[in-house]
Amino acid sequence: MNNCHTSPSTQWLLCDIQGQSYALDVQQVLELLSLRDIHITPIPQTPAYVEGVISIRGKTLVILDFRTMLGMQSMRQDTAEILQLLHDREQDHVNWLNELYASVRESREFQLATDPHRCKFGVWYDALMSDEEALSRFTNDQLSLLDLMSNFDRPHQQIHKVAIQVGELVAQGAVEEAVKLIDKARDTALRELLDLFGKAREMVATLRRGVVIVVEFEGKRFGLLFDGASDLHDFSHGTRQSSEVVGDDSPVGDFLHDEATGILVQIIELGNIANQHRTRQIAPESELAADADVPVSEQLESVAL
Repeated sequence: MNNCHTSPSTQWLLCDIQGQSYALDVQQVLELLSLRDIHITPIPQTPAYVEGVISIRGKTLVILDFRTMLGMQSMRQDTAEILQLLHDREQDHVNWLNELYASVRESREFQLATDPHRCKFGVWYDALMSDEEALSRFTNDQLSLLDLMSNFDRPHQQIHKVAIQVGELVAQGAVEEAVKLIDKARDTALRELLDLFGKAREMVATLRRGVVIVVEFEGKRFGLLFDGASDLHDFSHGTRQSSEVVGDDSPVGDFLHDEATGILVQIIELGNIANQHRTRQIAPESELAADADVPVSEQLESVAL
């Protein structure tokens, strides 16, 4: 990389994808929109990175998925997989307790995991909660979801502990006491666990929707879909470093380095995106009826997920 001075613009909007920030020249940013407030209509027979179009102030605007542009799975697909995982792990524990009950009634050995760290959910949960970056990506840095996930540990351990206690009772010939213990667990620990799974799915579906950043480059206006937009950063005392590993038509280019804070982010190349968008003729030119007159710094607060 070769160092050079920053561009005339020193204010950059930091846009987030899977915990990684990318920089948009704030002078090219028109508006920030939360996906909680808008509906994207798909466009048939378009490239994968074209999320669709939205209607805003009576005009249509094409929305491009920045994740897909970078070769990543879309946030929509990512979220769908998380929701399915949570559903499957919830059903695992319903089946687990049913099997424990059946093993007692049928006088056979219970062969499922009694260690809460060895069941499928336990392995996934332990890995997630011990990896700060993975947890940040999963929760999209939302404290409410982070707090909720931390609540899984106690009831999850309790329900697995029941299998040990049931085994001891059965060994003593106290089969009916073992059955009562399972029934109690179904009404307490399992119910609490199922409630947490339900709340987690609801929060994931609500919080992991993303933000659309409306931009303009040489008269071309379109929306870019990101996981979130985290901050406005002043790189007036930083350097711009050329990248030697990206192609000429890449959606990202040089790096911005703030020597004071150590922040290093890659610049989003709107010119390359606009040229690709124009070449493919995805949709007619779209014009907003009016620009948002609210400063970007204030819009950041309104789209906080």
